[in-house]
Amino acid sequence: MNGPRVLISGYYGFGNLGDEALLDVIVSRLRAAYPGGSIDVLSADPAATAARLGVESTPRADLGAVRRAIDRADVVLSGAAACSKMSPACAACSIMRGSCGLQRAPTNAR
Repeated sequence: MNGPRVLISGYYGFGNLGDEALLDVIVSRLRAAYPGGSIDVLSADPAATAARLGVESTPRADLGAVRRAIDRADVVLSGAAACSKMSPACAACSIMRGSCGLQRAPTNAR
């Protein structure tokens, strides 16, 4: 591998046409820009995502697997707006914030 290892997070593997279309474009653009890189996608249906796109895929509900995927990645790309306070995807986003040393700004910050 001569390019970066990219982990893509988002609302993938749920069959949502818009999110899957966005993922198709992201994967296509990454392959064009970094032909020697590798791509891993957090997905609710990792087998289907991997088969459809020819990428590695990590089960988004397995927080240990998500953490390992983050640790292996050179870049973590959030490809869709799936992380809100009420979203189950928020756990993966919290792991990413912790791994990257990111914290939420206080609500009263200017």
